[in-house]
Parts: sequence; C-alpha cells; structure tokens
Amino acid sequence: MRLLIAAGGTGGHIYPALAVARSLQSHNSQRSDAIELAWLGGHRGLEAGIVRAAGFPIRLLALRSLRSVELSPHAVLDPLRLGASIPQATAILARERPAAIFTTGGYVAIPVLMAAAALRIPVAMWEGNVIPGRSVRATARLADVLAVSFPGTCARLGGGDGSSRSCFVTGTPIRDTRGIDRLAARQRLDIPFDARVLLVFGGSQAVRRFNGAVAGALPRLVERAFVLHVTGDAGYAEALSGREALPPD
Repeated sequence: MRLLIAAGGTGGHIYPALAVARSLQSHNSQRSDAIELAWLGGHRGLEAGIVRAAGFPIRLLALRSLRSVELSPHAVLDPLRLGASIPQATAILARERPAAIFTTGGYVAIPVLMAAAALRIPVAMWEGNVIPGRSVRATARLADVLAVSFPGTCARLGGGDGSSRSCFVTGTPIRDTRGIDRLAARQRLDIPFDARVLLVFGGSQAVRRFNGAVAGALPRLVERAFVLHVTGDAGYAEALSGREALPPD
C-alpha cells in the first residue's frame, strides 16, 4: 500500500509528520502488505535535508513559503509559484496514486489537497495549534479526516460537533524515544552526566528576539545549569559569539 505525506516549511510541520512516517514504517514487519511511503515538500523549507536524512524519498514542489507582508519580488512570485505547484502536485499524485495522504498543513498542503480532491484521493490532516493556521483553515474542508491536539480546534475547523467531517483529538505525534540511552545522549552532546540541563528551544528556526533574550540571560543561567540552546541556522553564529564572550569558568 502506498501512502504519501505532505509536510514542509518548519519543524512544526515536518517532525510530527516524520513521527507518523516512522510509526507506519515500524509496522511493516507486522503486515502482509508493506506500506510504501513517499513525501511531498517545498523547495525552500527544511524538509529536503531532514526527510532524506531519515531515509524517506521526497519530491519538492515549486512553491515556497507564502509571505503575508513583505516588500520584495517574492510577494509577487510566491502566488505564481503556488499556482504552478497545483498541476505539479496533480501530476505527481496521478503518477504515484497513493491510497491516502497525510498532511500536517502549512503552505505545502494547499496544492496537494487541491490535487487530491480532483483525483478523489482521501486525506487525513493534523493540526497541532489551538487556533489553526491560515493554510489549514483554507484546506480543512478538503480533508476527509481531521486530527488535532486540542479539543477546541475541531469546532474551529468545522469538524466534530455534529459536522459530517470526522475530527479526532489525537494529541501531537512524537518520535519513539524508548530506545534512547540517557547517558549515551549526554555523551554525544558533551553534557556532564550529573549536570542539571536547561533546554532553551524557540522552534526549529527559532526567533531572533528570543535568541537575544537568551543571550542576555546566559551569564546567569550557566551558573545554575548546563544550557542547551537550539538557535536555528540563522541565529547560530550570533549565539556562538555570545557563548564565547562568557567568562572561561
């Protein structure tokens, strides 16, 4: 059975989808008909590197993130890329003919769900926010099944509460960490085995203002704990400079 995952852009869309993909893959040994997974993403998101590193095949659509307000050529080009991605997604789905599609929303979902509706391919959509994002609100009506992390989200998406569309509160998909050794993880990250750890995490791409606040508090934080700061690619060099400015002790 062939299934397709449509997710991309940020880690908030990619990692829950990756958790679902790994879970489906882990059940192959228990099935007579193995699940074959494919992935559709955008060409400027984080998904290309992350999904390939996880061992799943991925195709990239022409679109990139849709900016709400920005004075740049992309404000004109992004809608054109979105339009070009619809026939591109339709051609891929027509060729692959997946039994179903799972999406975590984001801009990638727009052309994929439009193509899936035209080809009558069933879609399951997951939304992890209490208040759904714009792309999810725009495409939820095209999904056959909705899965959410919070009860109130179903009503916001028009699923549940008497609606004909099924909506289930499933929580957030996460990877299986039961086989991860705590001591080995600390060694890999050069964390002393007896240190108290503070994880500072502002999302896969982080936020510059958030990183700046962490830099200001860092001299006090390191006195109390080993600080593991996830900066995002754009903020890494600046955060590294802040760390090097700390006293040697």
